Amino acid sequence: MISLDWTLLYQMGLFVALMIFLGKFLFQPILAVFEARDKAHLEPASMAEKLSQQADEALIRYKDLMSQARKKGEKIRNDLLGEASKREKEIVSNAQKQSLSTIEAARKEIESARESLARDLPKEAGDLAGQLTEKLLGR
Repeated sequence: MISLDWTLLYQMGLFVALMIFLGKFLFQPILAVFEARDKAHLEPASMAEKLSQQADEALIRYKDLMSQARKKGEKIRNDLLGEASKREKEIVSNAQKQSLSTIEAARKEIESARESLARDLPKEAGDLAGQLTEKLLGR
């Protein structure tokens, strides 16, 4: 059987005093350590989240800059190809003109040589016939 006398009140008083003492000297410091630990744990996590967001933003900027650079490079490449094509056409045209003029000059030279030979051939043939005749006749 439970007896309700003054010892119950004494035990309750001791329990309350113990709880106040332990609360002040044990539980509050432990709770402060837990809070500091949680705070120390949450700060790096929030910092990591912030850095992750900054990295994502930097990656988006990088991709945008790379896209712009590729477009600019492609435009420069196309411009250079167009310019090279024009230059190629000019060079080919000039080479064709030069080759035609060289061919025409060679034709004129050949024609001139042919005409010269045609003029000189009868005279040379006559001189050669005269020399042959002299040799054959012994003179």
